[in-house]
Amino acid sequence: MNYPFATHPTILDSTPLPKPFITKDGYAAVEHGNGLMLIYNNEQLKFFKTEKAARAYVAKLQKGKSVAVLPI
Repeated sequence: MNYPFATHPTILDSTPLPKPFITKDGYAAVEHGNGLMLIYNNEQLKFFKTEKAARAYVAKLQKGKSVAVLPI
């Protein structure tokens, strides 16, 4: 039950929009149309239809990062 003047989903909608989120590492998933756009360092990385898919992709990206600093 979507009305053209309604900008936000209501409890009556059959499929609510995914919820935006921000991680400590600087990844942000913001509302974009009917899904989420993943942003990191002011770059648009990828579009996702669900919050679960966006969180899985962020976890995959975080897994490949090395946080150790080698002494020189």
